[in-house]
Amino acid sequence: MTTDQLRRTGARAAIAAAVIGVPADLYHFTIDSRAAASQSLGFRLHGLGLLVAFTLTLVALATITLSREPRSGPLGAIAAALALVGTTFVIGDIAKEAFALPVAPDALSDPKGYYLAVIVASFAALTLGWLLTAVASKRAGIIGGGPTALLVVGALLAFPPIPGAYVVLLVGIAVVATRAAETPAEGVPSYSGRAAAGMAGARR
Repeated sequence: MTTDQLRRTGARAAIAAAVIGVPADLYHFTIDSRAAASQSLGFRLHGLGLLVAFTLTLVALATITLSREPRSGPLGAIAAALALVGTTFVIGDIAKEAFALPVAPDALSDPKGYYLAVIVASFAALTLGWLLTAVASKRAGIIGGGPTALLVVGALLAFPPIPGAYVVLLVGIAVVATRAAETPAEGVPSYSGRAAAGMAGARR
């Protein structure tokens, strides 16, 4: 798989993540208690949907990172590392909610102590990682102010435990990854540029 193909795949993965994850996250508005709802089919499907969506965002992260390197410098590397670690840890938390909460709802619905600290650290890394991803991508010139603001707001909203916390983040990742895939990598001409060069060579 070439770099261009990987970037296009990442953009498609980001769009799929939003299509799957947004409805799954909106499900939270239909329930009052996770413990009470954990035995329902809808709860299990929503957890599975969020698990798939956030796994797809890791592919999108690769697209965004490839598109801005090496223009983003150390900030881009820090942003990618934090977003990767934070998203991976949050995937683990979502998996716990999807698969373990229905088995032990009373024990897991109200995290405390060390478990709560791990959750807070995971979401802090997620928020900071995607926030810095937006800033690094803007500095690298692959996105404008609108997508940057959308991803920053989405990252900040993903931290507090509120219904629909992931909606704006998933949409922001989809927008940024799509824009990133359309931006030629540094030193690599766009498809149209390669085609023009080929035509010019053929005429010689």
